[in-house]
Amino acid sequence: MPSFFTVRGQTEAFLRPESGAPLTVNQQVVCGAVAGIAVSFLACPNADMDTSLNWKETKKRKRRQIKDVHQ
Repeated sequence: MPSFFTVRGQTEAFLRPESGAPLTVNQQVVCGAVAGIAVSFLACPNADMDTSLNWKETKKRKRRQIKDVHQ
């Protein structure tokens, strides 16, 4: 998940008051939440397409099985 850590790093840089300063717990939570949301938007369409393709393939396979049984 390189994109998760990329977004998290960018959010940390945005929230950090000065270079090298540690983030507060609340800022850490915000960084994780922003990165999680961003990765969800990136990964969701891919997962949806994969699910759709698997469903279509399963449907075709079942039709072939039914044809084979009736022949």
